[in-house]
Amino acid sequence: MVKLLVMILKQKYQMLKKVNQNQKELESYLKKKKKKKKKKKKKIEVFDQENNKITIYDSISEAARALNIKQSRISMYFTNNQVKPYKGQYTFKKI
Repeated sequence: MVKLLVMILKQKYQMLKKVNQNQKELESYLKKKKKKKKKKKKKIEVFDQENNKITIYDSISEAARALNIKQSRISMYFTNNQVKPYKGQYTFKKI
């Protein structure tokens, strides 16, 4: 009877040990992933040709919100090295 209890306790101990190890690995993975997600904001300059006005935004997403356009449109503007004004009105420049 005692041997059976010792065996059961050893099994539970091994399971808890493995769970603790998996938890540590998961925490480590999540910390690394969180560090990678932190991207440096890229300031951009927006020239509005209709109003002849230049505005500087702290990020692409901030500019997109202010101009009421999709963030992906501004990103694609840079990806495609576009020179022609977006919607015939806005030109973007990274600063």
